Amino acid sequence: MLVSIIVPVYNAEPFLSKCVISLLNQTHRDIEIILINDGSTDKSLNICKHFASLDKRVKIKDQQNQGQSVARNLGINISKGEYIMFVDADDFCEPDIVSSLVATIKPKQIGLAICSYTSHLFDNDVELRSNCLKIEPGQKAVNDIFDLRTLDISNQRAKNSRNYEVSMIWGRLYTAEVIKKNNLQFNPLLSKFEDTEFNMVYLSHVENIFVLDRNLYHYHVGTAQGTQTISDKITTDLSEMINNSYKNIYKAFLGGRMDYLNFFYSYIFIGYLIRLFQVGSPVTFREALSEVKKVSKSEIFKNCMNYYYRPNDGSQLFPFFLKVNLFFPAALVAKIRLLKVFYSNKPIRQWCFSKDGKN
Repeated sequence: MLVSIIVPVYNAEPFLSKCVISLLNQTHRDIEIILINDGSTDKSLNICKHFASLDKRVKIKDQQNQGQSVARNLGINISKGEYIMFVDADDFCEPDIVSSLVATIKPKQIGLAICSYTSHLFDNDVELRSNCLKIEPGQKAVNDIFDLRTLDISNQRAKNSRNYEVSMIWGRLYTAEVIKKNNLQFNPLLSKFEDTEFNMVYLSHVENIFVLDRNLYHYHVGTAQGTQTISDKITTDLSEMINNSYKNIYKAFLGGRMDYLNFFYSYIFIGYLIRLFQVGSPVTFREALSEVKKVSKSEIFKNCMNYYYRPNDGSQLFPFFLKVNLFFPAALVAKIRLLKVFYSNKPIRQWCFSKDGKN
């Protein structure tokens, strides 16, 4: 039962060896490790070649830098496994992640098998913080996952679990037949949310998933950057990526229940708009305010915000001001909130670390 593990590699020299070693040490031996070097300028390609010389299960493809979506698509196209896993080059896995997911997905004809994960926050080589996501285990119908009525939105653990089920591509095992039969590919036009789009579109082609509450995947959050808050990099085309990913997912589920999609993307929109005002943002306050006005007038945003639910530690004023078109007060609220976070000396990634460090 061959499992293809696809790893896009771009300038991952400090982490790549640990990643590949964790895959070579899998208790499930029937694997192929497909390393797609995406135009790395460091020693990543040499590391790939080193492991390929040690173990014939390691395969290398070298391409000019085209982004991880193109790299993953190449991996899919050349993969030969019955199942497919995606692993990021700066992450690593427990030795039994493959065997555990295979044992879960095969006997019950599950469409997707998922395990939990541990987030790790580093500053250089020093680990500052780690956190294990607590997820709700068991078999779940896809129709129920995208039905907001099945989610207790006041339960933070339930929300974290559901968000993880639909939005990530790592820490899970896909059926190659579903991917290739439906010609599923990562969107090369997206450098953000391409994983969310791929995973949700995949879910539109299966009936059920199984969630295993074991922390078998280790996710490298990033670098703490001193005492600054970790946040996703803001780019000027990010709002267009959000819209495009939403449209493609909506198209895949056309005719199905999509209230959870709107609920989920309301948080993506709010998170994006607030982070426009973070310390170190590439846009000025005036430019950020203009972007807030533009996004708030879009039909997709308005539709999604009908499903927004304020988290316990979230901003109440910001979405309220947006709703009543008071954009300048909304911008001030966002700026003040981000300054408080910046000077709190608490490195927090929104979906990895909760306010008190517990999920």
